[in-house]
Amino acid sequence: MINGKRIAALCTSRIYEKQHNHFINVLSDRLSREGIGLLIFAVNTDFYWEENNGHPDAAVYDIIPFDKIDALLFMDERIKSHAVAKKVLERAGKHSVPAAVIDGDYDGVSSLRFDYDGGFEEMVRHVIGYHGCRRPHFMAGIKGNKFSESRFERFKKVIEEYGIPYDDSMLSYGEFWAFPARQAAEQLLSRSELPDAVICANDIMAINVCDVFAKNGVDVPSQVIVTGFDGIPETSFVRPEISTVLCDNSAMADDAADVLISLMNGGSVGKVLAHPKLMPNASCGCEKKDIRAVVNGMNESFYRYQDDVRLLYDITVRMQMSRTSADAAGVLKYQNEHNHKPLIHDFCCIADRNCLDRKQNYFDSEQVSLADSEKVVICDSFSDRTGIYPLDDVLIPNISDRLSSGFPLIFNALDYCGKALGYVCYAFGTCDPVDYSRTPSITQTLSMGLGGHMNMLYQRYLSDKVRDMYKFDSLTRLYNRAGFNYEFSLMKEELSEKGGEITVIMSDLDGLKRINDSYGHDAGDKAISLAASALKKACPNNALCMRYGGDELIAVIAGRCEADSIMQHIENIISEQQTDFDVSVSCGAHTVKFDRDFDLEAAV
Repeated sequence: MINGKRIAALCTSRIYEKQHNHFINVLSDRLSREGIGLLIFAVNTDFYWEENNGHPDAAVYDIIPFDKIDALLFMDERIKSHAVAKKVLERAGKHSVPAAVIDGDYDGVSSLRFDYDGGFEEMVRHVIGYHGCRRPHFMAGIKGNKFSESRFERFKKVIEEYGIPYDDSMLSYGEFWAFPARQAAEQLLSRSELPDAVICANDIMAINVCDVFAKNGVDVPSQVIVTGFDGIPETSFVRPEISTVLCDNSAMADDAADVLISLMNGGSVGKVLAHPKLMPNASCGCEKKDIRAVVNGMNESFYRYQDDVRLLYDITVRMQMSRTSADAAGVLKYQNEHNHKPLIHDFCCIADRNCLDRKQNYFDSEQVSLADSEKVVICDSFSDRTGIYPLDDVLIPNISDRLSSGFPLIFNALDYCGKALGYVCYAFGTCDPVDYSRTPSITQTLSMGLGGHMNMLYQRYLSDKVRDMYKFDSLTRLYNRAGFNYEFSLMKEELSEKGGEITVIMSDLDGLKRINDSYGHDAGDKAISLAASALKKACPNNALCMRYGGDELIAVIAGRCEADSIMQHIENIISEQQTDFDVSVSCGAHTVKFDRDFDLEAAV
């Protein structure tokens, strides 16, 4: 709970997709009516089951506050990483947080899924039984994939019931994606006889099969019926419109809300199945569906924010080129408050404090979990506070106030060059898909801006170090000859214009050989360093102090000065130092009226 409010966490991806956005909208509304707040931890692309690859944006799941949430919902098939799922679910178990998984099976965890096999079987029966096809072909997804193989079994089951013998020519693999599906369709076209129906395991393959057939003069559906599965919006934007099976997110969201509420109330839930909805359309010869409402939504999404690209690019550049982290934070604050159209309604940007350490190459150091890192607020549009300051609340400042809106809070990880830098929280006052669709580009802008700024900070630090190595003696931190000569040339130009006196003070360490022989060269170095520090402290701020030789130090002072007082001050500083050996210096000074013929070596 957070301030007495029960909290559910949703782990998912791609919140901007129309169907998924509808799922979130329904889930949020149901939970809000029960007084439950919703935190969404999202990545902007799934992980494609690449278990051996690190995913820095998965760091968003590290910040889930298991000590504050009351139940967790993990969308396995959307995130596509068993490794990430197991890590999140194990942490939930350690904190005794009940969890449920959509489209996944994990021991001891409640599960929800659509009855994909039943829905696909209904589509096959529609093609064979209703349309009377007798030469069907099944285009599978990836060979060995559980969804592809189970749909293949349903295909064989149905055609067997209708007395159609199966043979291997009825099967091809489109791998769930465009290019392999197009290759498989081309191979079908090379046959002497086309199938009378191509039943695809998903919509992407069906769309591309139709396109290949159309470009080769094969009419869909009069010559070949083509069907898909999944119910993605793109099925309505092609000709002919694709017959598909819609996994109705409203039904799943209602079931998910029931499961979460039951878990919070101490109930136990096993497996929940939701039945998909058959959506016949023009590609199988059924009545064409009206798509105008969908098109209007797309137009709004396209035109409303068509100038965002330039604005986001400007933010990235200005953040990267900011001289200080406070300036970089100010870029975000200013853009959101002074732009004629705010970047987003309400957001908060949080970073690992180590990101802003200019002396550290963050990208070359070991990654620390965001859950364990010390975090700072970079920008909070909800607050008048500016600059960089520590985070002193759960995940974001004033989280209770933001949850009071009844709409979910959405979290994305900020990552750059394979490292998680922090996270951003979006608090839209709606579940508008147009707003949600902008989160990936905004997250990328913040990641690129902050990551580039960190690189620039470190590069400037290295440049300063190199400049120091060029200008200063490493032992005494006084100017070396190269650095002194450059600064002295500037001093001479100024004196040439203004005139005045110039004083040279020399300090020579006494008995350096004796110290080296009796106490070692480290002691000798320490004595030289003490003498240099005394010279620097005793001289005015405008003095140019240089290591002239091994143990010989000089200071050049423009304008009037009390040389005797400075030399006495040098001796007093040295006498106050506590060492295991005696340190003393011999000092001398020479003052003349400066002219262009001034000879430093002669003055020394």
